[in-house]
Amino acid sequence: MYCPRCGTRNKEEMKYCRACGENLRAISQVMKSRLPVMLASRLDAYLERRNELIRRDGIVSAGSRAVFLLMGIGNLIW
Repeated sequence: MYCPRCGTRNKEEMKYCRACGENLRAISQVMKSRLPVMLASRLDAYLERRNELIRRDGIVSAGSRAVFLLMGIGNLIW
């Protein structure tokens, strides 16, 4: 099973991802068809929203770091 958060491969019996600590129990239940389809689709939508937020926050964070770096370089020049 692959972690939906970081993509690391884990053993099927693992409860948490060995790389990032993500809870794999719900993913495991979905993979074994123990959860109803509606709940599985909600879980999928939640994970997609969370991943989108992580990507967006990463882009914003990188942009703000670049601005501060340029401001710091500007202060050294003046």
